[in-house]
Amino acid sequence: MGSPKALLDFRGETFLDRMIRVYGMVCGGPVIAVLGHHAETVARGIGRARDAMLVLNARPEDGQLSSLQAGLRAARQSTGWILFAPVDSPAVAEITLAKIIAACHGAGSKTLLAIPRCSDRRGHPVALRAELAEPLLVMDPRTQSARDFVHAHREETLYVDVDDDSITWDIDSPEAYTALVGALR
Repeated sequence: MGSPKALLDFRGETFLDRMIRVYGMVCGGPVIAVLGHHAETVARGIGRARDAMLVLNARPEDGQLSSLQAGLRAARQSTGWILFAPVDSPAVAEITLAKIIAACHGAGSKTLLAIPRCSDRRGHPVALRAELAEPLLVMDPRTQSARDFVHAHREETLYVDVDDDSITWDIDSPEAYTALVGALR
């Protein structure tokens, strides 16, 4: 991208500031933001640092699973459900988060994951029961991914149908960001 994605503008807020605000407002629990590359720059560049627990991923080069693991270590005392999303998914609507949370609370005891789905495409945030943290923490982020974990638990996954295609957005390039900005106009 040429600059930290967490600091890109989304309707007057950085990606990370919006996510901290929205997740904190809708979920009501603590928001954990895992910082990796350019951690100091990101921490200084957001306005809502006090509203989240900022956690450092000391090995961001090991990939997304290593960031998820850093967040899960910080959330070890959590019970119930944990939602996670990459920072390049800043546009998820509040109503979408509320629907995912409601589905989690209504899910049976055999449901371990809840994944939003829009027009048969899955996205973020993914919700997992807190007791699944330990198996994720022992995975090797250099050879495994969260996707491997989700695939292994597909029988225990609840898909939550939502009317919000932003769950599938992945802002990984300047072109994708330009498309996002254009879609917001």
